[in-house]
Amino acid sequence: MHKSLIAIILCSLVVTNVAAQPATPATFNVSLHADGIVASGEAMAADAWGNVFILNRPAGGPPIISDSITRVSANGNVAAAYTTGLGVGSQIAFNPVDGKCYVAVHSPFLTVVLSTVYRLDNAGPVQVGTTPLIAAGFTIDDDGRWIFGTQTAVGNPGIYRHDSLGGTPTYLGPGFGDNATLQSVAASQDILIAYGAQVRRWSPATVGTLSYWSTLITPNSIVRVTSLARSYYDQLGRGALIGVNAFTTLCSCGVGSAFPGSPTSGSNAPFATESYGLPRSGLRTITTSIRGAMYWLTDAPTVSTTPGKALYIVEEDHGPGLPASLQVNVAATTTGSLVDIHVWGAPGSPLLLGAFPAPAVTPWLEVYTPYGWIINVFHPTYIPVVDGPGVFGPPNPLGVIPSNGHWQLSISLPPLGIQLVSEALIENSDAPNGWFNISNRQLVNLP
Repeated sequence: MHKSLIAIILCSLVVTNVAAQPATPATFNVSLHADGIVASGEAMAADAWGNVFILNRPAGGPPIISDSITRVSANGNVAAAYTTGLGVGSQIAFNPVDGKCYVAVHSPFLTVVLSTVYRLDNAGPVQVGTTPLIAAGFTIDDDGRWIFGTQTAVGNPGIYRHDSLGGTPTYLGPGFGDNATLQSVAASQDILIAYGAQVRRWSPATVGTLSYWSTLITPNSIVRVTSLARSYYDQLGRGALIGVNAFTTLCSCGVGSAFPGSPTSGSNAPFATESYGLPRSGLRTITTSIRGAMYWLTDAPTVSTTPGKALYIVEEDHGPGLPASLQVNVAATTTGSLVDIHVWGAPGSPLLLGAFPAPAVTPWLEVYTPYGWIINVFHPTYIPVVDGPGVFGPPNPLGVIPSNGHWQLSISLPPLGIQLVSEALIENSDAPNGWFNISNRQLVNLP
């Protein structure tokens, strides 16, 4: 399937005591999610509920000082000491099975080769297992198996996989570089490994690793891949986002970029960029969430006067005429209510429209479609209103976006006195994720 990519520009031009606002295309919104973040930002991950966890490695870090983790909630509240004193941390990894984030840590004081894995819950970290290696890189595949990158293990240096919690790690191969920056590729067993200015791909069917992405190094420049994430708007894993910080010594300026990748290779056309003008500044790390948002951690100056790094969130705008947009209008009548529903999307695309009762805490749930599985989208009490692709039953020919890109339905309902959350799924091979667009959620009150 063809994947369309939309470039998002994050501009931060440094002038004396002035920082420019980020600029975005019409269909995307870049906003300052949180600032004053003191975490160093070696690693970052977001869970399914929009909580972002950021690793903090203090100056004079390993091997004698424990790392900590900062938690930024979905509403932007910063908890700088979410975890402290656990030890030296690995990457923070998203688990597609339960929607949580995990981290592996080891003691900076003990000589034993052992890492402990913690699940990052709302109330704090929960120990879930150990592994006989010192984890640096850490990611989790779609089956919930832990993938470790290490230079220190009971066996050989390289990448390892735990087939089950508490099991013996399986050696996969030497990997690439120091194996400290990993990203599992969903819907496959492949693993992306970044080192320096390159990204390589490990696959069970190959010997060694395959080239995935690299950039031309120019004189007087320092280019480093800071982070890897799954493709923006693509939690089915059709590639990756590659966070890169490039600094030029001649002008003392740099550019932070996120380069997109297909299932087999990365692109040299940046997906997002940020300019900065101070040494040791700019992009630290990027990550994505299952809901589609991209998070961008940078220590380039912001409009805020609060010291520390800034966390930006990049989200698709919704509204009339914009892709994957839902609008529900309710008008009270003498016999109940008239509900007018509008959905905008690519012409000819199958449409799945439904609702679930509110208030409700959305659990972790998989829904299978002809194009793959969708995760953490629907509540168990989800009520399909129009099922164009046939996810819950036979395909409905009425559930297709018409040629003008605007689908509309009016329903007369009796008095119900309930509150629903409505959401649309537009299955579209030309969507930014190559599979589907998930619309905005809308709260609907039925009198």
